[in-house]
Amino acid sequence: MNKPERMTHNLGQDSITCRFCKGFPYRYHTHDFYDFQIVLSGGGEHIVNASTYELRRGHTFLMRLTDCHQKLFSGDFTYIVIQVHPGDMPRNILKKLDLIKGDPVTYLDEETTSRMICLSEILKKACDGEYPDGERMKRNLIEVIFSVFLNELDFELIPDKYDKRMAEIMIFVNENFASPLTTKEVAELFYMNMSYFCEYFKKHTGRTFTDYLATVRLDRAARLVSHTDKHIAEIAAESGFGSVAQFLRRFKEKFKCTPSEFRKKH
Repeated sequence: MNKPERMTHNLGQDSITCRFCKGFPYRYHTHDFYDFQIVLSGGGEHIVNASTYELRRGHTFLMRLTDCHQKLFSGDFTYIVIQVHPGDMPRNILKKLDLIKGDPVTYLDEETTSRMICLSEILKKACDGEYPDGERMKRNLIEVIFSVFLNELDFELIPDKYDKRMAEIMIFVNENFASPLTTKEVAELFYMNMSYFCEYFKKHTGRTFTDYLATVRLDRAARLVSHTDKHIAEIAAESGFGSVAQFLRRFKEKFKCTPSEFRKKH
């Protein structure tokens, strides 16, 4: 094995990044940042320190500052990569990383893989500046994603129910935004009174539940406007808005133009 190259901090101005990538070759290397990846498709081998692992969907790993690795992939290889500057890694996650004796590598089942993809998509939006107070949201999502990952590893950890509940709420919203959700109904679904739920949600996302839900719906609507020829009323219904008038008002507030103008631009 060749001496590993050292990949230096290349995150630019952002200390947390999230990307959906296609495979590209690189040599055996280490990082001066934390490198977390989830394989979506393709195959091959992943060499971590002195061990070799099969690359396949659900293969998930977190490279620490002392870990060396290299991927030898085949086929249409795609994966999620999340990179975090050491100063932005949550302290409770660092403490758990210290408990790992072997390689921080595991294989997620399909259900957990799908949940992690959903959380990563939300993180990418936060990294792309789609949410107000995005820095706080990014750090909260990092803690949630890494906690889910660490609890899947083959060693004893106390489950972090606090993080798990927030993850479940965000996944539920992103899977059911087209339904007529209310704050009260979602709060009750997760066994919280409405007052506590509102405080809990805003503490973790920096925004109200209603605003977050509207943003998720508008993001879906924007994709339908720019990538389909569906009628505005149909898009409003599929995106979870109760009326076309409400949809048009919220759309213009966020994008500073009407859906028709947005479609022409994109």
